[in-house]
Amino acid sequence: MLKKMKTNKIMYMMLMGILIPISLLAQTPIDKQKESRETQIQLRKLAKEGSIEDGKKLKNLALQAKGAYDPTQATEAYLDYLKRQKDGLAELKSFLSNDLPPAIQIRVVDLIIQKEVNPGAYLVGKFAKANPELSGYMLKKIVSNPQPALLPILGKAVKTWDEAHQKMFVVAVGNLKAKWALPVALSTSPSLKTEVVISHIKALGLQALPKAWDLAAVGNVDVISLGEAFSTLSANSFFMKYVKDFSNLAPNQQAILMIYGSYRHWDGIRPQVWRAVQSNGLTRAAGFQSLIHWSSAQDFTLIADKLSNAMLENEVAALQACVTLILKSNPELGAQINKMALKANKKENYVPFAQ
Repeated sequence: MLKKMKTNKIMYMMLMGILIPISLLAQTPIDKQKESRETQIQLRKLAKEGSIEDGKKLKNLALQAKGAYDPTQATEAYLDYLKRQKDGLAELKSFLSNDLPPAIQIRVVDLIIQKEVNPGAYLVGKFAKANPELSGYMLKKIVSNPQPALLPILGKAVKTWDEAHQKMFVVAVGNLKAKWALPVALSTSPSLKTEVVISHIKALGLQALPKAWDLAAVGNVDVISLGEAFSTLSANSFFMKYVKDFSNLAPNQQAILMIYGSYRHWDGIRPQVWRAVQSNGLTRAAGFQSLIHWSSAQDFTLIADKLSNAMLENEVAALQACVTLILKSNPELGAQINKMALKANKKENYVPFAQ
């Protein structure tokens, strides 16, 4: 009996000795990324040491991944391969023609720039044909690096671009202060004159005067935007001399000067603002834009009365801003505004002041 028990115990221990390692093996997590990591290492090795045939394999793998990130990093390996090739330019351009994610397209373009003999000309030629993300990146590369030799090519190309791409270019010239590209900005569509003038102001600062001032005098421009742009310049001596000659200025310049002078509370501008507000002329919008700089309790009745009949959104907003400013300093006028609201043709204009 004792012998049988010992035998059973031995068999039990032997069985457990087999089962326990199996159970431990079953509990060991499988490294699902191991194969991908090994493939990634192999692809990286091909990128560094591979032949032309290996390059074709890498390209096929990258295209299968559609340029997107994948655990094997096939796209990264292929780009690394092309970067190391002395004659990889054609392959890079071929790869770029595929439907790739914008981030990968940008990386490909970066490599093309490194290998191109005339990268500026290449970027100019591709800018208007690229998707928004890539075209924005290309434009920054074109404009931020002064390239006077590129001006003839750029000047011809800009005339073939649609207005949206021309506008992108003009705005970039100003934002990046690309003085060298201003002559090309001047050759864009006449409908972009507002953007062209603002670009001159941003790129040149005070040096934009008097050219920007003269450009703004004629044409269909956004005088409010131009007035705000000119107001960023510390050019009091330049603009002050025009106050006395206000009536002889072009309407565009009158509007700009009203906005500029109102920010600085020039006495000679105040009557011009009120005259514009009460007219139906070309300077009316600029008058309302500037009115808040001249609002005081003594003007309250006139301003509130105009609010009673105002219909245009910009005029309603300007008058409401004036009333708000006056009431902040003179809260006792609140009762008066309520009475005026009851008699107003446009009662909804008084909603912000309802008590």
